[in-house]
Amino acid sequence: MTVHFVHVGKTGGSAIRAALKKNGFAYIKDEKAEKVAPTPYGRIQIHRRHGMRVPDVPDGDHVFFCLRDPISRFFSGFYSRLRKGQPRYYVEWRPAERQTFETFTTPSALAHGLVSDDETTRERADAAMEAIRHLRPMWRWVGTPDEVRARDEQILYVGRQETLNADWEQLKRILELPAGLELPTDPALSHKRDRSGDEPLDDAAKEILRDWYSRDYELLEFCDQLRAERGWGAAQAA
Repeated sequence: MTVHFVHVGKTGGSAIRAALKKNGFAYIKDEKAEKVAPTPYGRIQIHRRHGMRVPDVPDGDHVFFCLRDPISRFFSGFYSRLRKGQPRYYVEWRPAERQTFETFTTPSALAHGLVSDDETTRERADAAMEAIRHLRPMWRWVGTPDEVRARDEQILYVGRQETLNADWEQLKRILELPAGLELPTDPALSHKRDRSGDEPLDDAAKEILRDWYSRDYELLEFCDQLRAERGWGAAQAA
């Protein structure tokens, strides 16, 4: 029996991953499983490259994951790759990413590119949304509301990046992890960065992105209802 952590990029997963892995409560490679302390639901596995999807979780196993407002995630994901993953990582741009940032220098520019009258600009914007993993929609990892509903009994927790610290306290209780197990505060370990130079999204760009991520907003609404039904969230954790 395994507890799968489905890591959706830019939703707080790097902090959770660091806390679990560093303290011996999660493994990546199957051969390391027996070295990890078990929870009441099995040992926690972290999957490389954000590869596991909620609909792929085997029968009998359990899963938890985090979500985030899609526009906020888009904004964070754009600047994360613009800075090549720093401060925690340094991952050089792939050719498609280089073309993205040479064409669209701000998040608003990319958002407007999605509805540009110029066909080439639209094609480059569409390609950018696929080339940058953190800009791909969350439902690709989590599934549709129907797919999540089908795994209802296997879902141990759905967190939100916006209330990550409070959600972490609840998740620890569910998994019976030590009360003193904390999320990292080092910006590099938690994959946080200096946002002082970020250019905010304009209102028109936000409207474009709300439409672009409409399926993610449907998923988020469903998962927020699930959180409310199960008493998950900052208010209950306080």
